[in-house]
Amino acid sequence: PRRGGAGPEVLEPMGSLMSTSKSEKAKPNMKAQLTQQDKAILDLKASRDRLKKYQKAMETDSAKLLKQAIALNKAGKKDRAVLCMKMKRYKEKQVGQVDAQLLTVEEMVQTIQWETETMKVVEALQEGNKALDAIHSVMSVDKVEALMDETAEAIAVQQEIDGLLSGEDIAVDEGELEAELAAMEADLMGTAATPTPQLPVMPAVPTQKPVVAHTEPALAVEPERVAVAS
Repeated sequence: PRRGGAGPEVLEPMGSLMSTSKSEKAKPNMKAQLTQQDKAILDLKASRDRLKKYQKAMETDSAKLLKQAIALNKAGKKDRAVLCMKMKRYKEKQVGQVDAQLLTVEEMVQTIQWETETMKVVEALQEGNKALDAIHSVMSVDKVEALMDETAEAIAVQQEIDGLLSGEDIAVDEGELEAELAAMEADLMGTAATPTPQLPVMPAVPTQKPVVAHTEPALAVEPERVAVAS
């Protein structure tokens, strides 16, 4: 009787031990899975922080390039002014592309099946970081200041920008750039053409005193009396 009673007491701890060992085996996989996901999220956050930094720098760079383009245009160096505008467009395009890439990664992080598609996120993050590195490696806009001079350095900078833009798909009409440059220049100078509202036409002011016609008052006509026979 004691054996029969002792049997379940012995088996119960063994079953518990077996279930514990199974859960312990499953824990490392779960931990590794969460670690990969967390790492991807942290990498994505770091990449987006870098992008925000570049976006702020882009605003400063765009202002510098525009200022230099206007100065070159005033100096009669229209070809170099247009080159600065192309450089501005190129940098803006780069930041826009990286923003789109990281947005895609962000969507993947939220929807991906981590068990089978982890490498997709890793590869996408790598591409995004390469694009960020490419932005960082682009020549400093401070170099464009040399374009004002007719020196060997100015020619070298012009050739460097031409070489940089030649390999990029920037379909920009130079006439459009020139028009944009002229509009911005006019806006900065405060000479932008604005439509003048038409004022209502007022009557001419009289130069002489008005002449008042004097008319005699009409006399009252008495009714004709008729004699009545008595």
